[in-house]
Amino acid sequence: MDILLREKKSRLRKKRLRTKSSVLPAEAKPGSLAASEPFGSTERISEAVRKTHSYFVNDQHEDGYWWYELESNVTITAEYMMLLYFLGIRDEEKNKKMAHHILSSQRTD
Repeated sequence: MDILLREKKSRLRKKRLRTKSSVLPAEAKPGSLAASEPFGSTERISEAVRKTHSYFVNDQHEDGYWWYELESNVTITAEYMMLLYFLGIRDEEKNKKMAHHILSSQRTD
């Protein structure tokens, strides 16, 4: 069963790579009002979409997911602290460490 599923995913991935048709919506086809937008020619937009699509398809793991490092700022930490507070989860040691992290990242302005 696992082998069949893997083969099916592989066939789907190859089919997506072979697809050369434009992925632009109907209103952005050449000759339409959307094609004259200031973002550039429809061909340039189509090429950018194809390159982006290809990048993500090629970077996709065999099981169908992507793996990238999560980058964030202290906003995530602050929201996490607030969530824990609202849920009534108290861990003073963890809160002190998170507060220190937030304050050490604070800018002078």
